Amino acid sequence: MKKQFSFIRAAFSTCGRPQKQFLISLASGSILGLSLIAHAHAQLQFTSATATEEGAIRLAWQSESNVVYRIEYADQLLDVSQGGPAWQTLYDDYASHGSSTFWLDTGDYSQVPPIPHPSKAPRRFYRVVIEDQDTAPAPMISITCPTNGLVASGDLLITVLAGTDQAFVSTKLFVDGQEMLSSDSQTNYVDNSTNYVIDSYAINTCEWPNGAHTLFAVAECASDIPEGMDAPNAAYAHAVSPYVAVTFSNLITRYSWSEPFFDPDAGQTQRVSAVFAANVNWTLQIQDVSSNTVRSATGSGTSMHLDWDGNGNGGTILPAGAYTYLLSAQTNGQPLSSDSGQGPGGDNSPPPGLEAASSAMTDSSGEGSYPTSARGAVAAGLGSYFVTPPPMPPISLKVNGVWTVIPWEDVYGPQPLVEVPVPPRVQAKLLQSSALGDFTPEDQPGVAGFGGPSAQATRGPKRPPNKGVDRVAGRFGLAWQEYRPGGISEKAPFNGLPGYPTFPRVQLQNTSGQTMHNFAELRHIAAAKEFTDTMARGAWQPAFTKRDGQLQASDLRKAALGGANVFSTNGVSLGLLMLHGAYGTSSDYDQPSGANGAEQIYFAIDGRPNGGPDWVRMSEMDFGGPGTNGLKWMAISACNSLRQANWFSMQYEGGWEPFNGNLHLLLGTDSDVKGGLGEITMWAKFMLGLDNNAAKSVMDAWFASGRWLCNVGARYAVAGWDDCQQDMLSGTNSVTPQGAIFYHSDQVKF
Repeated sequence: MKKQFSFIRAAFSTCGRPQKQFLISLASGSILGLSLIAHAHAQLQFTSATATEEGAIRLAWQSESNVVYRIEYADQLLDVSQGGPAWQTLYDDYASHGSSTFWLDTGDYSQVPPIPHPSKAPRRFYRVVIEDQDTAPAPMISITCPTNGLVASGDLLITVLAGTDQAFVSTKLFVDGQEMLSSDSQTNYVDNSTNYVIDSYAINTCEWPNGAHTLFAVAECASDIPEGMDAPNAAYAHAVSPYVAVTFSNLITRYSWSEPFFDPDAGQTQRVSAVFAANVNWTLQIQDVSSNTVRSATGSGTSMHLDWDGNGNGGTILPAGAYTYLLSAQTNGQPLSSDSGQGPGGDNSPPPGLEAASSAMTDSSGEGSYPTSARGAVAAGLGSYFVTPPPMPPISLKVNGVWTVIPWEDVYGPQPLVEVPVPPRVQAKLLQSSALGDFTPEDQPGVAGFGGPSAQATRGPKRPPNKGVDRVAGRFGLAWQEYRPGGISEKAPFNGLPGYPTFPRVQLQNTSGQTMHNFAELRHIAAAKEFTDTMARGAWQPAFTKRDGQLQASDLRKAALGGANVFSTNGVSLGLLMLHGAYGTSSDYDQPSGANGAEQIYFAIDGRPNGGPDWVRMSEMDFGGPGTNGLKWMAISACNSLRQANWFSMQYEGGWEPFNGNLHLLLGTDSDVKGGLGEITMWAKFMLGLDNNAAKSVMDAWFASGRWLCNVGARYAVAGWDDCQQDMLSGTNSVTPQGAIFYHSDQVKF
């Protein structure tokens, strides 16, 4: 190729506090073009934007060291006169790789509504923002297994070692820029003054295409995890491990499922797909949670597409739920057939323009003629071809004081052509045909050369799904606040008594009522995502998520106080709230909230961007929803959210509880806690019985998650109805609480 197109431009923008931003737009896996956001500071550039064989979008850009990025997206770019694009967060807290950073867009199904895989989205615009600067010494991180250059097949165990002289460190694993699920197991230890963590991750390489892949891990360390009132903000830092290049070589490749979890009663059909590296005889066994085979099928060829209606062998009706899929294949000596790789559900469609006739076009500079199809590229001895991007929306500019709509090209010039690489296998197929005849499905990407064993068996899924989880087991509500940037400051709430010259305030944790209390920044984004991904493995879907400014004080207040009571009114069975909490040491007589003279528990709300900080009293809450799908279990991960002395004060002096007769259990803490260290993910794993953990009751899983934080002292607590203490996450939604109200606190410090 005699010229490399520079079809991506970039610029910075300043919005509020200084944030460097640059923008790119793509549609249907093809690059559309770019909008310059503003002209300030020095210029950054995307260095590439490409579609993978699976239709994911790989973004790479020139980056700065020791920063974290936020990747945002929009479905369309509106005129300035229409308010501009509605940017939404696609991925948060992404660590810089140094001078060059890349990331893979595979959608985000933890958000509500979910963000689909880019192959399923008609158009997507991207913007990258420098979100924060590292302030602590960088941790050490490396992938100790596998080693660089490994050829891997089947299940692959990946070991990540991280260390820091800071208080805490955690890791994430990425394959080709896509974040994997949380580690299967973890080991913590201290050597001299260095804290180490060893995380073990497991992936199934059969769920990717054969060929080269890149592994890397990210470590985040913190000088402390802020707890309680008036704790200082922690210092954070990130590090990215050296890249580990591995080659996946499997007989079974691109093993995938149209439904991560399956509910035939909802009209779903499960399509199980795979592409084989040779012509094989295959057998698929669909198995339940006890590894019993409930449905089996056989076939032959170079690909598999099986549509499952949810019935078992012999037409038996099976329940909705999570199933695993055991696939075995044996080469049969037959040549590659025309069914290799193409088919609905397999996401094996050809790159844009693959089917186009052989022709050429002139690039935007007028300097050369380039092919517009894979066939034309190979005929010309080239490895890629070019397609014309779809038109960009017009631009609104102020000309002589008047807003004027101007075509995109008149502002930024003609859009450059989009370069599409031709996979090597397709090039080889085309070169085999002297006539360069029509493509057949055999010529589509998907079947790579394979020199491995003639038989293979694999079980899935293990990779994060490329489709949202439809409701099978239940829905949960999730809300959290991070108090960023800078934390918040607020005096204690008024205590409801008259006073002069100012109304008196309650005393919080043995301080003066007039004291200004500070609440430090928290980092809950990783915990929220891991919790959502883990619950999805058990077929639980978020009914809503509210973060930072999306969560207002009114969302937590009961309807009788004009509140939205979001956890009790959105059809969720399980709720999780993560924020700062504080306890009072003087009586609260606030009449509207019904405090009734009790020593309350309070939750700090960051009202930005709509207002200032606020408090929510526990007496203002009313957790619990009627019916099978109503709120049954509510967890508040906050300091002192169920402090024993205050709980008894509210019960015996106030005469009330913050829940009604529909809630089974309220889970919280009886001390300051350091949240965000993986305990929330472990709570989900313990409840669901994942990663070799036996399924525990909701309450026992809560206590076990606290004990998992073996190096952090804390007391976890649970209150609720006597007959609900052994509630499991499934099968107990319809139980009507009876008996007396209990309170139990468990010391989890080792």
